[in-house]
Amino acid sequence: MEKLLSVIIPTYNREHVLERSLNSVLEHTPGNMEIIVVDDASTDNTQALLRSRYPQVRVIVNKATTGPGFSRNAGIEAATGTNLFFLDADDWLEKGALAKLLDVAGETGADVVACGIRKVWEDGRNEPYVSWEFSCSGGMPALEYYITYQLPAPAWNKLYRRDLIMEKNLRFDPVYYHEDVLFAAYIALYCRKYVSIKDFLINYFQHENSIVNRKPTPLHLASYIKQYKDFMDFAGTAELLQTETGRKVYQRILKAHCSIQFLPKLIRYAETRSRMEWEEECVQVCVKLLGAAAGYAMTDILTAAVDNFNLAHMNEHV
Repeated sequence: MEKLLSVIIPTYNREHVLERSLNSVLEHTPGNMEIIVVDDASTDNTQALLRSRYPQVRVIVNKATTGPGFSRNAGIEAATGTNLFFLDADDWLEKGALAKLLDVAGETGADVVACGIRKVWEDGRNEPYVSWEFSCSGGMPALEYYITYQLPAPAWNKLYRRDLIMEKNLRFDPVYYHEDVLFAAYIALYCRKYVSIKDFLINYFQHENSIVNRKPTPLHLASYIKQYKDFMDFAGTAELLQTETGRKVYQRILKAHCSIQFLPKLIRYAETRSRMEWEEECVQVCVKLLGAAAGYAMTDILTAAVDNFNLAHMNEHV
């Protein structure tokens, strides 16, 4: 019998928090569901924990550590539920969260239902992160919400109709970081109806070793640059360059989800390197992703942007 819901949890060396995540799914949620844990070749006791404590969970073990995008894709391929929900191993649900999302989906006929996110720290501090209430059709109306972050990038605060993801062959980038940013754009483009509720149903755990907080590597830099290239492809798929309105939407998407988001990260990246290292790594990444001509041009633009920011910052303190 087809399941009502598939919950997909990618994990890598998170045995110390995985129980909290799994228990939040198992408690006070619909019975007609499957839980799929995709273990990204963990080296801790994740497998022993799953075998001993959670025999009802389907487990997929990656042959090598590949990242959350690859793991979520593996979960998508294995899922049988009418609906999909992604949850990171660090995070956990509020009581009745999945039942609430399923009820809203049933009442509204939405392809995607999003909920509020609360940031939570180890010392118990918490603060709102995302919370919006609206309903819209897909395409341009949804992209407007995406530009203003009311339709946020995280993959793990949304219930998805699986047919939408399978019909449109939507998958996460298996190599680069920030893989959910582009995924959210395609969800906005292709869904028929998107509903967001204000309820804080997701607890987003904050810790120093997360991808967004650790010291940036060349893969981080490549992930920032690749967003520009990916959104060029998105503009073609969405036919945004066909009209003046579409071109303006495309410019706003690039500003919101590339330039504004990544300039602070580029500055932080450059601060961890010498000037020579920063320029050399930037050239290598840009040329690999964009080709020689565009790569060198992009390097010049990015290094100049970082230099201008640093100069302006210095002048503020003169």
